Amino acid sequence: MAQKQRAIGEGTICQRPDGRWSGHITLPNGKRKTKYGKTQGDVRDWLTEQRGAVNAGNWSDVSNVKLKDFLAAYLRDVVKDQVRPTTLMMYERHVRLHINPELGPVKLTSLRPEHLQAFYTKKLESGLSLGATCAASSRPYTKHSIML
Repeated sequence: MAQKQRAIGEGTICQRPDGRWSGHITLPNGKRKTKYGKTQGDVRDWLTEQRGAVNAGNWSDVSNVKLKDFLAAYLRDVVKDQVRPTTLMMYERHVRLHINPELGPVKLTSLRPEHLQAFYTKKLESGLSLGATCAASSRPYTKHSIML
């Protein structure tokens, strides 16, 4: 009996020779995404989740997005309408002077806690203080709160 062929964009599930299951889906950017699992159900659930994200418009290709591009869009599209203009200017200044030179080129998918810890350490060693007596604009954790 012939297998039912899936429609374009539904994805594929098959069992590998080693016994594991694999699921493949072609994303809107033309790339294929693959998931391996111990059971067919695990892979089917993942595939359903991926299709749902694509259909709902929640899917985005963040594999090549750098932190500097993400922060620029975040400040422009989200923060701008939630804070005062002077606060936005301060955030933009922190991003431009502190975050982008150190972490801006890092891809979002590659950003790890070690990057942030190294960033904080470097800022503290350069003379910035976490003490309550320093201005808020020179606190490393202020830069972290901007990134969150």
